[in-house]
Amino acid sequence: ILERIAFVISEELKHIEFDRICAVPTGGLPIATIIALHLKKPMIYYRNKQKKHGTLKTIEGDWETGEKIVLIDDVVTTGTSLNEAFEILKFAKFDILRAHVIVDRSEKKPNLGFDIFSCLKMSLGFLGKAILKPCMSYISPICPVLEMTTISCSLL
Repeated sequence: ILERIAFVISEELKHIEFDRICAVPTGGLPIATIIALHLKKPMIYYRNKQKKHGTLKTIEGDWETGEKIVLIDDVVTTGTSLNEAFEILKFAKFDILRAHVIVDRSEKKPNLGFDIFSCLKMSLGFLGKAILKPCMSYISPICPVLEMTTISCSLL
């Protein structure tokens, strides 16, 4: 499933001009790695806290100031992780073009200064268990952290 999702995101990104993929840790690392391999693009990721040993880097991977990057994450709910990414990456003066996530659970669009694209949009709603269970059985292998609550989902 992860391979298929990576393929879909890669297809969307292959027409965008950018320098590298940036994984949002830690959920974005596996999918970003596959996408980077598909597109033959270099990948970086950042650390929430600077390392206290070794190279002491906050951003891992080779990069140059001002590069155009695409953020990759697994889930967006409030936009906090993507906002943290923006705050850390702005010091390197990256140009964040957009973010791609597997699942968008946000109720309102986070205002981050770049667009967020998702493979699956989930929103609160009042669905019966007859519809909810098949949705969750499809989603659970992709994102096991989601709980079985009253949600509606639609494939984008």
